[in-house]
Amino acid sequence: MVTSRKILTGAIGHIVLLIINFLVFVGLVESYQILAIELPPFTVLVLGYMVIHTTVLLSVQLGIQVLELIRIKMPTLLISYYFLFDDDEAIPLPLLDPVKSRLGVITLLLVISGGPIFYPIFAASGLLFVLAIIAQKILNMAFKSPGLKITLSDRIIAHIIQIVEFTSRIQTTIHYH
Repeated sequence: MVTSRKILTGAIGHIVLLIINFLVFVGLVESYQILAIELPPFTVLVLGYMVIHTTVLLSVQLGIQVLELIRIKMPTLLISYYFLFDDDEAIPLPLLDPVKSRLGVITLLLVISGGPIFYPIFAASGLLFVLAIIAQKILNMAFKSPGLKITLSDRIIAHIIQIVEFTSRIQTTIHYH
């Protein structure tokens, strides 16, 4: 019997996983743009491998998430899924079982060949990019209205002065001891 608590936890889990997948997608899109710049061949090779690898893993991740949304199950994060089970345990989702499914073999190979490393890298770069865009929008709005512009710039200057005073106190303390 599905309780409202399970539905709420599942909904929150799916929303969080969807946000993570969105951040990975943003990180991938930004990395595709970096590949357009002329880079050394080895850098292009490594970044190309990471981008292609994570794109395929993200596609499988989103497909599995849609399947679990349809079945009303808790979401599965593929980069940690295979580490949840012992060697002698059966994998509950037959679609991801490498013995029963080719998709399971591909997913396992993607996880083994760098998924737990690449996925967080692209999620972090996507998060930084999204935060930079949000900060840019906030600063643009702040500097368009004159009243908020003075307040914001005064706060920034006050924080810079506090940092300078703090570092000068540290330096004088070090010189006296």
